[in-house]
Amino acid sequence: MTATPLVVPCPDCRTASYACSACGQYGSLRAQLVLTVANLDTGAVASAEVVPGVLEPRPAPGGGWHLALTPLLRHLAASVGAGSVHHVTAPTEPVGERLVPLPARWRPELATEQRHDLETAAIAGWTRTPWQVFLGRTTARPAPDPDRQLTRLCAIAGLLCLDLVVEARRLPGAAESFGWEVRYELPGSAPPEQPAAFTDLPTAVAVTTVERAVGLLAARRVAAPAHFVRSAGPDGVARPATVDVISGIDVGQVERRILGGCVVPATGEEMPGAQGIWRNGAWWYTGLRPGAVPESQVDRHTGRFSPRPAGTLRRNWEPPAPHWRGTPIPYVDCADCDPATGLRPCECTLGGRPAEAGCLRCHGAGRCASVLPCHACGGTRRRYLGAVVTLSNLRDQVLHLNWEVGQPPPAQPVGSQPTGQPVVQLPGRYRLARWAGAFRVRPEDLAELDGGGGVDQDLRDGIVTLPDPDADPLAHYVGYASRGHPGARRFVRAARPDVPPLADLIRLALGLGLVVTVTVQNHRLNQGDPLRLHGEGWRVELNAPALPMGVPELPTHPTVETAIADCLDCLDLALAEAVPADPRYPIPVPSSPEPARLDDPLPLLTHLGDRYAGQPVAFRFDPAGCHLYLCVNRTARHITTFTSLAAGPEEAVPFPY
Repeated sequence: MTATPLVVPCPDCRTASYACSACGQYGSLRAQLVLTVANLDTGAVASAEVVPGVLEPRPAPGGGWHLALTPLLRHLAASVGAGSVHHVTAPTEPVGERLVPLPARWRPELATEQRHDLETAAIAGWTRTPWQVFLGRTTARPAPDPDRQLTRLCAIAGLLCLDLVVEARRLPGAAESFGWEVRYELPGSAPPEQPAAFTDLPTAVAVTTVERAVGLLAARRVAAPAHFVRSAGPDGVARPATVDVISGIDVGQVERRILGGCVVPATGEEMPGAQGIWRNGAWWYTGLRPGAVPESQVDRHTGRFSPRPAGTLRRNWEPPAPHWRGTPIPYVDCADCDPATGLRPCECTLGGRPAEAGCLRCHGAGRCASVLPCHACGGTRRRYLGAVVTLSNLRDQVLHLNWEVGQPPPAQPVGSQPTGQPVVQLPGRYRLARWAGAFRVRPEDLAELDGGGGVDQDLRDGIVTLPDPDADPLAHYVGYASRGHPGARRFVRAARPDVPPLADLIRLALGLGLVVTVTVQNHRLNQGDPLRLHGEGWRVELNAPALPMGVPELPTHPTVETAIADCLDCLDLALAEAVPADPRYPIPVPSSPEPARLDDPLPLLTHLGDRYAGQPVAFRFDPAGCHLYLCVNRTARHITTFTSLAAGPEEAVPFPY
């Protein structure tokens, strides 16, 4: 590790008062790059430091010279036994070639000092993420196969009763260049305004996971078509055709057909784009043409009109209706949304309260502009009188629940809110926990398919709060279940997330030089109260070792697996936190070729959480051992330290009885 890293003046700084984001107002950039590869299965970590003079520059194909980082990454991956790696911020994208281009003035015949000066400037300005971490597994993942991935996306589209749309749009200012996007849609949705994101179809297919494709539905909240789903089979659980049954899907052929739709054959007129739509088990191709151009738009921040016309597109024709589509879901317009002005009820009026005269948002008017979704409809501008909840394991099982407002079902009173509002519980078919057994998972394993977290306890148990005793419980429950979901469709994953065990995550974090804080809170004392949390709450955090132990946030994840998944999603934030902000201080170069053995700490954590039921119990893992904290009155009280992480629970833990 470099004792004192080289620094260069920041080119983005102009004056002493300039708030430069490139250097954090330090006035200089660090000429140090650290590459780290970690094996998720073993916890082995290897790193290399890239500073001037370490790598031999290579000639670039188009002229000039560069520093090739990819061979160094391959060497690090081989040293930790990782068959394939991916960057922490892009788990589905291939690593590809990573090059640091050198200034055009660099030449091998220059003096050593001159060459190093130019390399210093190139390394310092190459990226704002000087610590690049890549994760891998012992068993190499197969190379991305666009045909197979597109086949799977088509199969899941049929499983979830959605359209899979592959879209190409001409890029502005480049007639022969197209942007590509792969997403799920509700049949009948208009093309979105935003342009496609990827430069070619194979790349778009390779990076599009089911979760990402479903997540793109969130942008279609307003006026999305809403229909019930026809019966899926006995007991609501269907076992449709698996991925292997769908065959003959060729990404290249789909790409050629879509590009062909971007030109009118008879006249040669260039169209702005085209789509391939997988519906009813077949591809349908249509071009896109300009639609209406709105005269003005509403500024969501101020509620005022602004003359910013935005062109829209529409399909040349619509494929035949899907066979699964049932009757339309009825709805009423949201009374709280005003598309003409963008004003909505202020937060000070929630719960039927009168507007506050001193409110800083509405100044007593009761309505104000807001960039947040409407709290009543979630941004759909509709209050649906029905909903479709789809549960699936994303393999061979799916369950479509059609909830329609009609004759109110028998609801059992279970309590009341502190404000006096009654709380009731609906019958079993409206409780998602009842259906978890059909997929052989725990109710706590149910999670939103778009990555929005676990399904909340009220939906699992069929709990709803009514504004008054005479209100229709089913109407309020369905309105809550469909709020903010396009077309009143809610998608739930009924499977455990594919994440490494907690012991592997701790080994990985220690190898990277980070500390792990695991917080668990057992709610068994609330078991008889439907208004309070049940089961366990988990939270897993990674932090820089320099940060002291603060008060842990309350654990909100229902399972340790979902907590680990969320922790890995935020790993890049922990890594950025561990990089010294001052460029005069070097970045650590972690290395752990043979990680220490660590027994599974989960049984111990669960045991202590049960012993201190009702109170959050935090475990901080660092190289010195495991430190146990009990959270009391918003303070973390240190209980004991386990110096041996490899010993069994009976040996290593002096329980503080």
